Amino acid sequence: MKNIVNNPPRRAVKARHPSEGGELKIFIIAGEVSGDILGAKIMQALNPTPRPCGGGGSRFCGPGGGLNKSKIQFMGVGGSEMRRAGLKSLFPISDLAVMGLAEVIARASTLTRRINETAAAIIKFHPDIVLTIDAPSFATRVIKKVKSQSPATITNHQPLFYHVVAPQVWAWGPWRAKKYAATFDRLYAFFDFEVPYFTKYGLNTIAVGHPIADGLIAGSVAPSWGGLSRRSDSEGGLGGATSEKNSNNKSSNKVAPPRLTSSATPLHRGPRATGCVAWGGHEGGDATEQTNIALIPGSRMSEVKRLLPLLRAAAELIAPPLGGGSARSAVGGAALNKSYNFYIPVVETTKKYIEQETKNWPVRPVLIPAAGRYELFARTGIAIAASGTVTAELAIMHIPTIVIYKMNPLTMFLARIMVKTKWVSLVNILLKKTVFPELLGGAANADDIVRNVRRLENPDAREKMIAKLSRADNMWQRDNQSAAELIAKDIVGK
Repeated sequence: MKNIVNNPPRRAVKARHPSEGGELKIFIIAGEVSGDILGAKIMQALNPTPRPCGGGGSRFCGPGGGLNKSKIQFMGVGGSEMRRAGLKSLFPISDLAVMGLAEVIARASTLTRRINETAAAIIKFHPDIVLTIDAPSFATRVIKKVKSQSPATITNHQPLFYHVVAPQVWAWGPWRAKKYAATFDRLYAFFDFEVPYFTKYGLNTIAVGHPIADGLIAGSVAPSWGGLSRRSDSEGGLGGATSEKNSNNKSSNKVAPPRLTSSATPLHRGPRATGCVAWGGHEGGDATEQTNIALIPGSRMSEVKRLLPLLRAAAELIAPPLGGGSARSAVGGAALNKSYNFYIPVVETTKKYIEQETKNWPVRPVLIPAAGRYELFARTGIAIAASGTVTAELAIMHIPTIVIYKMNPLTMFLARIMVKTKWVSLVNILLKKTVFPELLGGAANADDIVRNVRRLENPDAREKMIAKLSRADNMWQRDNQSAAELIAKDIVGK
């Protein structure tokens, strides 16, 4: 299948394509953490050793070792990863990380102000390309504002509007693709099945694979724990909060290394994790082994505030503190394993909040910087994760996962009416079956989470889930190239 579908041009005025040489000016916008990571990779692929252009500000220039050998300028909106790649963001991306109708209404004034600021910056910058990453609602509003406020600019120097991450029109209504075709000049989709929705309306569309597969399929996961303490591999690797009782018969939140089963891999060094790392009772392991469970409340503050209390309640049922009862009383049947380690990967925008909220948990989780999440996942027995990009990462790494999500009741009601797909998790959508259990809305409760944890303690259930995950392996990446590389090559016309 061809990656690029070349349709007739839809504009009377042609912009200078960057492959024509000279200075290349890119205004790049990422609206949340996953977009920030991909945006940084694209910037590095274009010019991995940026240097200041002179005059300061948000501009960074080449030449570097990237695909583009001429002078390059970046300006825009991004997070910590894009700042490290050479961008001075106009404002924090946390202002844009909002999901749900009610949540958007509550932040309407902030979002409107940021749309106006971004459009004004684009007009002043005169870019060759405006590259927006995800956040399609924000992107389309910014572009509409640019076009409406600067007719002279558009006539004399028309930027190309490129967008990364195909809006999920297959879930919300295929007819919506027409609006995006009228807004963007080119779209970078992740999967082949998304392409026809947009080419139908004349939008040049490229399938580039999913960017999260880049390091997980082709490479190893290097330790990246920042300033957090962790034990050496010889001591057992990850340290974590455990629900064991200490010698004084008091509940302890000590940091201790998990015991790895004989079949476990200390680090994720192969194509992907087996999913059986540090899981008690698997492959002959002791039924009371320490078990690593990743609790993932999401990257947006709104979802963290909704899901963190739920994760606490589930953790207390899974590993009840001394005097707090047992999992048996809450969910019935045999009690769960006696010793658990809980970890929460955190992003910069929610780190302080999560630190504050978890400091008084009966069993305190260990907080891991998001950059170290893959090493964490490689040693995770089960993940309890907010619906989103992270569930695709867990699927690629073959980590048994329970997907949860809560939204404002009005937003959830409208979503149930409008969404056209049966699932929210990408691996379930790709395979057209329930692989990861999804607990959404009212179904996202502590008792149902624990029931699913109990089910996944059964080695047969775990192996069946891992086998199903492996069937999606060839769907995540294409042409043995990263998504960022394919996007960068297309931008410079290689």
